[in-house]
Amino acid sequence: MRLKDSTRTSSNFYLALELCNGGDLYTFVRARGGSLSEQETRIVFRRVVQGMAAIKEQDVVHRDLKLDNIMLHFSELRSNVCADKNFNMAEYIRAFDFRQHHQSIRVKIADLGFARKLQANELALTFIGTPLNMAPEIVFGYEYCHKADVWSLGCLFYQMLTGYQPFMA
Repeated sequence: MRLKDSTRTSSNFYLALELCNGGDLYTFVRARGGSLSEQETRIVFRRVVQGMAAIKEQDVVHRDLKLDNIMLHFSELRSNVCADKNFNMAEYIRAFDFRQHHQSIRVKIADLGFARKLQANELALTFIGTPLNMAPEIVFGYEYCHKADVWSLGCLFYQMLTGYQPFMA
C-alpha cells in the first residue's frame, strides 16, 4: 500500500494510506462463506505472489504475511456508491462475481511494520510475525531469509481454499 501522508504528534505517529475499499482479505474470505473457490483463490493468490515478488526485488522480507495484511480494492466501486447509506459492503462481497469482475480487483500488501531489508547473503534471526503463519526456521530460532515469506504464502493459499489455518499449534 502506498503511503500518502504522515504526521507526528508528541505521542503518536499518523499514517495516511491509500484507500482500499474492499477491506482486508480475511474479512473478504469470511464474507464469502469462510473460503474461496479454487478459481477465486488462484486469481487473488496470483496477485499476492506478484506483490511479494516486487517486495523481494527490493531485498525486503515481509515477515508478517497473513490474510489480515492483504488489502483489496474494487476499482468498479466509486466513492459515491460507498457513501450511499443503503450500500452494504458485505452483501457486495457475497454477490461479487469473480468471472465477470476479477480484473477490477486490486490486491495490495499492507503492514510492512515487521519488514526488513536483507542484503545479499544476509540472514535475519528475529522472532517476529504471526506464529501460525511463521516458517519453522523462525519458530525454532534459526536464521532465515526471504524463503520464510514463501512459507507464509503457502499458509495464505491453504487458508483461502479451506478457511482454516494449516497448523493449529
